[in-house]
Formats: sequence, C-alpha cells, structure tokens
Amino acid sequence: MNEKLVVSTFASVDDYQYFIPLFTYSIYKAYPDWKIKIFMSGRLADEIKVFLLDNTEIHEDIFLDYPVRESTCNTLRHLIPMKYFNGYDYVYNTDVDFIVFNHEMSHLNYYQKIMSETNLPYAGSRGPIRGFKRPEITLAWDGNYKRICSGCLMLKYPEFYERTKEARRKYREIIKKGEDNSCTYREYDEVMFCRICAESGLRTPIEKNCFVGGRKFSAKYRDIHLGDFKFPKRYRNMDKMKRILHEDNVKKFLELEEDSDWQIRCNAMSQCEMVGSYLNKARKYINTRI
Repeated sequence: MNEKLVVSTFASVDDYQYFIPLFTYSIYKAYPDWKIKIFMSGRLADEIKVFLLDNTEIHEDIFLDYPVRESTCNTLRHLIPMKYFNGYDYVYNTDVDFIVFNHEMSHLNYYQKIMSETNLPYAGSRGPIRGFKRPEITLAWDGNYKRICSGCLMLKYPEFYERTKEARRKYREIIKKGEDNSCTYREYDEVMFCRICAESGLRTPIEKNCFVGGRKFSAKYRDIHLGDFKFPKRYRNMDKMKRILHEDNVKKFLELEEDSDWQIRCNAMSQCEMVGSYLNKARKYINTRI
C-alpha cells in the first residue's frame, strides 16, 4: 500500500516566509513524492512565488481574525481544520525553518514504528522539563505545562484529528479570544499540543526527549533546524549541538550545498537578513564538524 503523506506548516508573513524555498526544496530532494501545504495568515511575497515547486500548496489568509502574539503562528499549525488533509494518510507537522533529509529508514517508516509500538495516532517526543526557565509562567515544564516537541510530529489521518476534535475546537476559541495566556510565550504551542492530547484521552510521553513508552527520539530525524542558530547559547554549546545535530545530517547538508538549485535559493533568500544570518551561522558551525 502506497501511503500518502503531506507536510504541514504555518508560516508568518514576516521574515519567516523566506525560509519556504529552502524548506520545500530540501523536502523535494529528500522525498519527491511528499506533498507540502503551507498555511499563512496573509499573502506570500512575490519574490518567493517564483521558487515554488509542484510539491507545494500555499493557503493564504488563514486565521486572519486571530490576535497575533509571540507564538500564534507556531500554535495555529496544530489547529488547521482536518478537511485540508483529506486524501492523505499521515500529516508531518513541522517548522518552516527546517532542512529535511532522506534517511535509510524514511521519516514515515520511523514514526509508523513508534505509533505501532504505542498504539497511538501520533508520534511526538517530550520537550524540556527544566529549561528554558520561565518562572513567570511555570517553575518546570510539567503538569499542565508539560510539553511535546512540535517541530517533529507525525499525525495519523484521520484518527488523530477525530480523537482530538473537541479539544482542538476548544483551543481555537481560546486563542481567538486571547484567553488564558494563550500564545503569549514561545513554548505555548508545545504546551497546548500536549494538553490537546491529554484532554483527548491520548497518552503523553514521560521522559525528556522520549516518546510514549520510553523510546528515545533519534536526532537523525530532527534533520537540521535553522532556528537553532537564533540562540547563541544553543549553537555555541558544542556538546548540545552534537546531541541534536546528527553526524549524518552534517554530511547530507554538505552534499546539499553542492546542488546548484539549492545555491540559487540560498543566495536569493539570504537577501532576507535573518535567513542569511542563520545560514551563515549553520555553515560556520558545520565546518567545525568536518
């Protein structure tokens, strides 16, 4: 059976939209049969449209009547109506500033194995428990503030969406009304996703960086998150970076850098200062791993 997968993400209409050509091209190179749906609370810039591939659909002007807060875009990707994913068997929910690579065991097979082991319609690992410290919000990312990492989530369709229908509707209303501190801090999307699962009767992971059942998340399937290079304390921490940026992905990035179509996209999108800065820092760091 040829199971169909769609990648879903939400991109803001600020500088983050300039990651789209890098994101979509890396996926096309890794998995040519994957489709991508990018949702936006506004319109895509014309200079990005010329780089769109046939694997990508852009859905503009979504959730326009929702208040824009620190983590609104990250959060709304979990609340996309299920009708957008009709015809697919799995939804890979991630950030637009990832570079995705092909692996010997595909992303789909890896996450299918996790879901089979846990008998759950989703696969996502637990996020940090102690850091980054937010005493004004919570003393630890636990209890009602427990987090499930939302940059690498595989969701089974339609099971996950049917099981979480009521909770997702509840949080759409909370966010639309700006209630309960919603979207006011960076980690809210991961907290909310965990709440949605728990309130829907789905088990949630206990151990940091592990799935339900205790299997540790493989950094190989984290690929490269360019967003890591926003935080000096993260990308300058060599021990941490070796844990989260797998050696295979260092090699695959260097191979991708030789691709002329990738180079064209990087050069064009680097006119956006943020994209250029993150790419340069990633390259500088990766050169230390050669």
